[in-house]
Amino acid sequence: MLDEPGDDVIDAVEYEQWVHDYWEHPDLDLALSQAAVADERAVAIAYVIVDTESRRALNAYTGSLRAYKGRGLARLAKLAVMRRLAEVGVELVLTENDATNAPMLAINDRLGYRPIESRYSYVLDRRAK
Repeated sequence: MLDEPGDDVIDAVEYEQWVHDYWEHPDLDLALSQAAVADERAVAIAYVIVDTESRRALNAYTGSLRAYKGRGLARLAKLAVMRRLAEVGVELVLTENDATNAPMLAINDRLGYRPIESRYSYVLDRRAK
């Protein structure tokens, strides 16, 4: 996640905090999440938060290890998640991306996602002159 484009600085997140905030999130559905495996380890992942009652899901994260970027593995992992979600009746899947993350925007476009909103981040630095 260290090279993920965006305004959020995540380089100071300790591993234990990341596990608590992300991996142990109570709505994260590991059974429907997917990984692409190469060289006997997960090299790309796509995981989702699912609300089965409303038939909606949030693609909470998709990415690949730096050494495996550009090989289509993140797209395959995300596509596998989309297929699993369809199998369990999920009808609406949301995702979020930074506008500068061209590779993931291309993946989402190819999978049929369409933009529905834009979000902006602002900072007020009272130290600035």
